[in-house]
Amino acid sequence: MLRFSSSLKKVQPSQAGERLDRASRYRHRAMPDWERRLHEMMRVTWPCESSLEFQALWPSVSCRANGNVHKLGAPADNDDGEIGLSRAIWCLTRHLQPRTVVECGVGTGLHARFVLEALALNRAGHLYSIEPPAADPASRGLVGLAVEPRAAQRWSLFADSSRRALPELLSRIGMVDMIVYDSPGLNHETHFEINLAWSALKPGGVMVVDDIDVNGAYQFFIERHPDYRALVCGAEPLRPGGPSPETNRQFAILFKTQAPR
Repeated sequence: MLRFSSSLKKVQPSQAGERLDRASRYRHRAMPDWERRLHEMMRVTWPCESSLEFQALWPSVSCRANGNVHKLGAPADNDDGEIGLSRAIWCLTRHLQPRTVVECGVGTGLHARFVLEALALNRAGHLYSIEPPAADPASRGLVGLAVEPRAAQRWSLFADSSRRALPELLSRIGMVDMIVYDSPGLNHETHFEINLAWSALKPGGVMVVDDIDVNGAYQFFIERHPDYRALVCGAEPLRPGGPSPETNRQFAILFKTQAPR
């Protein structure tokens, strides 16, 4: 069942001058065939049957997540999740069958919903999500709205910043199989959280990091860690006629190797 914990203190907002610039400043070379490569790394034939499951589920889940954004009067920035990223998270969960998944950054709960639906089909696993309390009522109403009550049986949701909640959560649950990091923040905060999450990731586990083009933490991470295999992926826009591949959002999938390369 869903357990919403607010026992951890809320972190004070950062100074205005430190806010994250959403412009693409850290462009990476995206792999046009990342999906095929991903399945090769998982030793699964591509196209896979799980992608068909995703296609059947996507319309209803995305409509629930993004359609309600405008009904609640929230800013357009709260539109959640490119379809490519969601499909990657779905296939990773279905094929790798993780028992313990940690998510930093929930938003409307689109990605959480796909993880939870996949865990239900796997008949095993639990998702632990962290989302800071929102300041305005409209944004508070968006958190996790894509997750239907029937899908929340394997979900624990914590209301706090990742920087404060993540160390305590990891100390409770130990090593994890999969991490989804979609928590926009300052470079140094994101770097701290990614490194901490990586230290708790089991060898052979996977971490998905969104928005690597607007935050330098991913670049800083790969320059200092030898124990990974990475795919740089271009997230597909939700709307036809959206951003071009050159300006599109980017995310990374990192597999933790058994030993340093």
